[in-house]
Amino acid sequence: MSNILIAYATRRGWTAKTVEILAGELKKSHSVDVVDLKKSGNVDLSKYDVVLVGSSFAMGSWLGEVDEFLAKDLSAKKVGLFASAGATMKGARGNPDLYASSMKKVIDSKAEKYGITPFAKKLFGCKISMFGITPLDSWSAEDPVEWAAEINKLLED
Repeated sequence: MSNILIAYATRRGWTAKTVEILAGELKKSHSVDVVDLKKSGNVDLSKYDVVLVGSSFAMGSWLGEVDEFLAKDLSAKKVGLFASAGATMKGARGNPDLYASSMKKVIDSKAEKYGITPFAKKLFGCKISMFGITPLDSWSAEDPVEWAAEINKLLED
């Protein structure tokens, strides 16, 4: 059993929805705390051996609160990175080559910037609605369930 922190920031709530499902799945096997970095960036990292960090990704960037968090010393932790990248995922879902290149752009570049070698990483979709119209819907409730199973397997090894 691991002590897991999920630290995230969201723009429109879809990252929060993803985290809610992810945390629910991981709590079946681990101790899990969730922190919305827009509300509190002060976290005692000493009690966690696993830290999952995620952000909304829009117009080529993560949220600033997440960048501030990633600047902390996470070198003694297993770190997983994830992002809700709606438009990116709309095209990448079902296209392994596009998903891999999106992963490099969104996740791997962030990991490199902060010197992190993630033990797990994932891109999630989202929904964007305006004036009663939903021009973008790439979110799936199954994605965080599947990622939790992947994380559980990686933590067993």
